[in-house]
Amino acid sequence: MFNILNSSVKEKFPIVIVAEGIEQEALAPVIKNKLRGVLKVAAIKAPAFGERKTHYLEDIAILTGGSATKVVITKNSTLIVTDGSTGVAVEKRVYQLKRLVEVHTEIFPL
Repeated sequence: MFNILNSSVKEKFPIVIVAEGIEQEALAPVIKNKLRGVLKVAAIKAPAFGERKTHYLEDIAILTGGSATKVVITKNSTLIVTDGSTGVAVEKRVYQLKRLVEVHTEIFPL
């Protein structure tokens, strides 16, 4: 994580950390550098629990490709806006999800 933070400082780009939790010893330098104005950073708690959380994080990774043009964070929600460059990967993921629904509908008819 520190390599990413160092790159963020060097390149002067903001960073959003999505994690289940951040240990105090990792969080302390992040807060210190944010307060000093060295680092533009926000940390948000990963959505959901268990396997569902894993799927949400995979979806976020596919949607963003590791970057976003804008992130809006409020107390109860986070909005991530991308430049659309991951469209092919997103379409592939949508196809996978639709196929998954079809397979499960065949196994367990409604």
